[in-house]
Formats: sequence, structure tokens, C-alpha cells
Amino acid sequence: MERPTSSSPGEEEGLPLVNRGTKQQEPRPQILRTFSRESTRSDMSSPTKAFRQKSSEEETLDLEPENNGQLEHEQWGKPIQFLLSCIAMSVGLGNVWRFPFVVYKNGGGAFLIPYLLVLFLFGRPLYLLELGLGQFASSGAVPVWDMAPAFRGIGYGQAFAIFIVITYYSVIIGLSIIYLVASFNPVLPWTVCNPLLNETLLQQGKICLPSGANESNFNTENLTIVPSVEQYFVQGIVNMKSDITDGLGVPDATMMAALAVVWFLLYVCMRSGLRGQGKVSYFTAIVPYIILIIMLVKGLTLEGSWNGIKFFFTPDFKRLQDMEVWYAAITQSFYSLTIGFGCLGTYAKYNNFRHPTSRDALIISFADCFTSILAGTVIFAVLGHLAHQQGRPDEIANIVGDGGMGFVFMVYPEVLASFPVSNLFSILFFLMLVTLGFGSGIGLLCTITTTVYEAIPGVKNKTLLKAICILGAAIGLFYVTPGGFKVLTMADDAFNRIILGLACLEVIAICWVYGTDTVMRDLNFMLNTKLSIYWRFCWGIFCPVLLPLVFAYMMIFKGWDKDIQDIPVAKLFALLLTMAGLLFVPGNFLLSLLKEQEGKRWWHKLCSCARNPHLKNSLLALFKPNDNWGPKQTELKEQWKEFCVDHPPRSLSQVLKEELLCCGKKKAEDQNMNLNTL
Repeated sequence: MERPTSSSPGEEEGLPLVNRGTKQQEPRPQILRTFSRESTRSDMSSPTKAFRQKSSEEETLDLEPENNGQLEHEQWGKPIQFLLSCIAMSVGLGNVWRFPFVVYKNGGGAFLIPYLLVLFLFGRPLYLLELGLGQFASSGAVPVWDMAPAFRGIGYGQAFAIFIVITYYSVIIGLSIIYLVASFNPVLPWTVCNPLLNETLLQQGKICLPSGANESNFNTENLTIVPSVEQYFVQGIVNMKSDITDGLGVPDATMMAALAVVWFLLYVCMRSGLRGQGKVSYFTAIVPYIILIIMLVKGLTLEGSWNGIKFFFTPDFKRLQDMEVWYAAITQSFYSLTIGFGCLGTYAKYNNFRHPTSRDALIISFADCFTSILAGTVIFAVLGHLAHQQGRPDEIANIVGDGGMGFVFMVYPEVLASFPVSNLFSILFFLMLVTLGFGSGIGLLCTITTTVYEAIPGVKNKTLLKAICILGAAIGLFYVTPGGFKVLTMADDAFNRIILGLACLEVIAICWVYGTDTVMRDLNFMLNTKLSIYWRFCWGIFCPVLLPLVFAYMMIFKGWDKDIQDIPVAKLFALLLTMAGLLFVPGNFLLSLLKEQEGKRWWHKLCSCARNPHLKNSLLALFKPNDNWGPKQTELKEQWKEFCVDHPPRSLSQVLKEELLCCGKKKAEDQNMNLNTL
């Protein structure tokens, strides 16, 4: 990453600039300067530039004491880059392959009722909460907990969880790259049977059937038919095996190469710092929408497409009585918007303090919902066409299957092969998957690097980035083995539990420990507005009550994934991963408590802590904001402190009384105005 860009000291307050040995000058516009090693070396190429560089550094050092507290990190080049980066991160692969199947399995069009309701009362409020606090404190997932240091372990747990997810997310992007490259072949490789693999299938009592071939032309007696697209994916690419009792196997060379390409591209996108990420966001956020619209237009012109769309949107209102439908709506909104990942606050820390975050939260949540519905329409339009081709228009559910990777890499490629210009549409589809994957992957990697850098500020950014990319690629080798998809499922199950559990603690800590009214006060000061009682209800009551109930429902009633249900070792490892992620919170709390105690060994510190007569005060201090909490700019922090004095915290009953009084006064004023008019 580049060093931070910052304005010249004193300019933000509109103060005149002062140089050593010179007289006072007139105020001038804000100047953005980048202090990177590269720019320093280039500036030293001539004596004049070297002198200017030295003068600028002297000027900064002269005014450093007067400006102690200015931001020391990068900022987004343009506000639109922040918005597009958030959209690219939130709108990911799950919107394409998960949402459509969640909808049709949970009541079709009726599912949109709980989904939109949850988005309004749960998704959007939590999205603004994370964005707002990250921007307010200009802090990432860990330093933001200066508001309640006892919960700082949440930030480390989130970084641990998203490192788990990016290790297998990169494998899925790698698969998409393999299919994208294969789409340039004159004949799509998944439309024909591979002779080298046919012998293995025959030994298993199976026979490969090319895409679009008539079954009657083949001798299939006593043989199980395997479509060529399944042969290409299962035996040709991932070499999948269902039994891993004898080990995972050797990593596949093609998958290893694709994995290396993914991590190299992630490194290239991240090495230039925030400005480079902002430029990449134009591509990763916009291109998927262009491709989705092209696919939608094509899909609507296909025969039988409207049967698929009708199947997708036909409501089954009886399903609304099922608790599983509401659970699916909440978890879909939660994971789709990347709430509780720590990514939102990390991106928002690079904003200007007065950036209108509430507007962006509305736009991004709408974009995510719109993309999910658009992708579902495209997917089921094509599925309707496939069912029509196969002569079973009423069996779309059998074609859909369980969704997920099997659909994306087997069902959809088979449909694309039937298009007139199959190569073009195949290229577009897998290019869309690659861009969606990279948009989310960059956000996840940015959060990990920021968290580690904030914990170890002395390390060089590029060295840290290289180390994380190499470690992520090394762990990814487990997923590209024949038994790797079992490991992937195990890691995904553990991730889901970690991130939801940490999100429960996060919402409770912010809304009930730090305080909903305090959050409202801070965001009102930052946004220069007055947030309505809607936000107070969602943050103070709805979210902190609902989220723990959802987590309890998951842990009690939702078992492990069926792919690892019968593998005790996989379930045990998933459980250990889950516990490791959640233990960051009590572990960090204990370390914070022992940090100031006497003793060289941890057990000495523990004994000292137990004998400490001021233990209660030490505990209470960990649940209150420390001196580092608040805006990072000195002037803004002073203004905020004055604002806090003028706006003390209020209870919910006081707020309701004030709102009712305001409504009554306004109604009386309107009546008087009407009487005066008459």
C-alpha cells in the first residue's frame, strides 16, 4: 500500500500556511500529497525536486505539534469508489447461485415478503451501523472497539473467520477462471465426452452422454448415464471423491495453477493501496450488471423461459408460517450484505468524516436486493428453457437440484451449450462469476491486511500482503485435492457459525453496552442530521433481540452440512474451528485485564489480578470508551466532546415522550395555521 495522502497542516481549519523563515501567506486550496517511497525516490532525481521535497517535509514538521491528530491513512480517491467497492464486496457469488434457490425452496414469490421486511428492519440498519462507526472513528475492525475494549476480540475473530472464507472462496474463483479459459475453445469441452475418462466410468457401471445427444443412440443397458458436463466437472476438473477415509489425495495441477493465478491477481489489485482498489471497483462492480442484463434479454427470448420465471415467483403463502422461511430470509440478508464481517467498517474508515454514509447504506442495500432478484430471474428463465428442451416443463425443480456449485458448473454450462453462440454467452457468464468473486475477495483481503497491520503497525504493507497471499494459497491446496470439497464444506459450516456468533456479540456490545442513544448521538454529529426513531427501534430492540435468537436456532436445530454429516473427523474439525473463532473474544478480554497486572508469567498476573482490590473498577473500565475513542482529527474531536455535553444520553421512554410532544406541537401549529388562513 502507498503511504497516506493528507492535506497540508492547518488547511482544513482554513488557517494560513506558515513556512520556516517566511512571512504569513494567504489561505490556499487543499493540497493532496502522497508520501510513498516510490515518489520520494523519483523526487530525488533532480536537485530542485529534492529541495522541494525537503522543504515540504520541514513545513510538515514545523506544524506537527499544532496539528497532532490529523488522519494518518489513505482516503478514497473519489466517493464513488467507496460506493462501488462496497457494492462489489456485498454483491458476490451468493447472489447468483444461492439466492434463487433459497427463494424457490421457501415459498417462491412469498419469500420476498419476509426477505424485504428483514432487509428493512435488519439488513439496512446493521449496514449503516457498521459503516457509520467505522467512518466516525476512522478505524478498522479492531481499533473501532475503543468504544468498549472488552469486545476487541470480535475484530480479531472476524479477521480469522474471513481468512477461512477467502481460502476457499479463491478456489471457487479459480474454477470460474478454468471455465472462462475453456470457453474460448471452438468446441466447449463439457459438451463432449473425454475418451480418457470413459474407461473409468465403464468400470463403475456408468456411461457418458454428450450434451444434446439422444439417449436412444447409445447402448445404456444396465449402465448409469452421466452427462458430459458432469464428467468434465467431477472427473475432469476437481477429480472429486466421496470417501476421504484414506486421505484427501494429491492436489490437481490445473486447479493449483488457477489458484496461483487468483492469489497473484489479488496481490496485484491490492499492492497499489486504496487508490488501486478504487480503480478496480469500476470493473468489478459495473461489469456484472452489464452481463446480467445481456443474459436477461437473451433469456426472455428463449422458448419456455416464462415457465421458469413463473416457477420462481409463484407464491406459496402457506410457507410463511414455517420458521425455516424466516430463518432463511434473515441469514440470506445477513450473509449477502456481508454484515458482521468487519469489511464495512474497514472500507468506511477511509472516508471523509462528513461523507453521507446513510445515503450509501440505502443505495447498497437496494443494489444487493435488486441484484439477487435480477439474478434469480435470469437463472430461472434459462432453467425454464432447459426444461422445455428436455420435454418436461413441469419438472423445473428436478433440474434445479440443490443449487450451489453443482448448478453453476454443471447445470448452467449445459444450458449455455444449447445457445446459438454458445462460446460468447459462456465467456460472459464465467467472466461475470470471476468479477463477482474478485469484488468480494478484494474486500475480504483488505480487511485481513488492515486488521493485521493495525495489530503490528511496524510491518511493511507489501511484505504483509505477500505473506497473507502466500499463506492463503498454501491453505488453498487442501481444497484442490480430490477430497478437498469435503474440507471446503467443513470450513464453510464453521465460518457461518463463527461470523453469526460474533455478529450477535457485536450488536449487543454496540447497542446495549456502548448504548443505542450514544450511537445515535455520534452518527448525528458526524452526518450533521437527526436520525429518526426508526433507527433507534432497529438498533435498540429489534436487532439485538433477533440476532441471538437466530444464532441459537442455528446451533440447536441446524445440523452440519449433509456432505460431512457422516464424517466424524470433519465435524470435529469444524467444531474446533468454530470454537477457535469465538474464543478470540474471551481470550482478548482476559489479556486486556491481565495487561496492567504485576508479574512476569501469565499465572503470576492472574494471581495478581485476583488479589487486586480495584478489580471491579478495572473490569468496568473495559466496558467503557477509552481515551482513543472518537474522531481522529483534533478539531473534530473537540467539537464532538462539546456536542456530547450538549446532548446527554436519553432513555427510550424519554425519546418517545419528546417525539409525542413534538408531534402534538406540530399538530397544534398546523391547526392554528389553518384557522388563521380561514
